[in-house]
Amino acid sequence: SSPAQAALASDISHRLVTDGGAALLIDYGRAEPEAGDTLQAVQNHQKVDPLKTAGLADLTVWADFPSVVAAAREAGAKAGPILTQGQFLLALGILDRAEALAARQPDKTDQIGRQLDRLLGEAQMGTLFKVACLSAPDLSPPLFEDAT
Repeated sequence: SSPAQAALASDISHRLVTDGGAALLIDYGRAEPEAGDTLQAVQNHQKVDPLKTAGLADLTVWADFPSVVAAAREAGAKAGPILTQGQFLLALGILDRAEALAARQPDKTDQIGRQLDRLLGEAQMGTLFKVACLSAPDLSPPLFEDAT
């Protein structure tokens, strides 16, 4: 679990409970609790050794969605379920949108297909990225009606 991520989720959730509203969180991360370090360094779109590239690469960690959702609920907000980006975009109608784009620009059909694969594919962003919604207790944002 990530104490820093949980603390931020708690702060956001207290604001949502007090003032109303919702927060949509999208990032790469885990949907289930797991042991292990997620620190990584990225340079020129490649993973690199964080110790050998200090100051030259971007450091990042995976979002701990289970910890964030738990902290939000403890603060009184509604949170979850955690969706994959693929599930989220499919529910929003990305296939219909892509079909409409391809119909208007037939010469870009292959490019649109590649972009869909990147956004939805299991080996791409479709499962790597997760989506969660935190909201005031009296809200039920679309796609997240089952939040507790």
